[in-house]
Parts: sequence; C-alpha cells; structure tokens
Amino acid sequence: MSRVLTGPQKAALKNIVNGRESSWGLSGRSAFGGHTRTMVSLYKAGFVDKNYEITQAGRDALQQKGED
Repeated sequence: MSRVLTGPQKAALKNIVNGRESSWGLSGRSAFGGHTRTMVSLYKAGFVDKNYEITQAGRDALQQKGED
C-alpha cells in the first residue's frame, strides 16, 4: 500500500521500531486523544497489527519516505 504518512503516524511507527510505547514523547490530553485516532488509522492501513506491533507494511512505509 502506498500512501503518505502523517507526522504523528511516522512518530508512532518510529517509536514502535525503537522499542518504545507508540505514545512516547506525547504530553497533554489532546495529544493523547489524537494519538488514539493515529493508532486506529495505522491499524486500518495495515501498518500495525491488532497488538499494535509494526507490520512489514509499516516498515516499508517508513523506508519508502526515507525514514529509519
């Protein structure tokens, strides 16, 4: 699947890849509320699985945009 990741999606995927909670670095209720929708969008896109672990498609999406 080829689509452009948003900044919050990239940050969440990078956190997972680096062994942190996907919400690492967030503060405030609105940030955490937005993060919930970010994770739902990543799941629906197939970038994370039902346990919110990154999938190969998620890794490919990060690589496609030149991300680590």
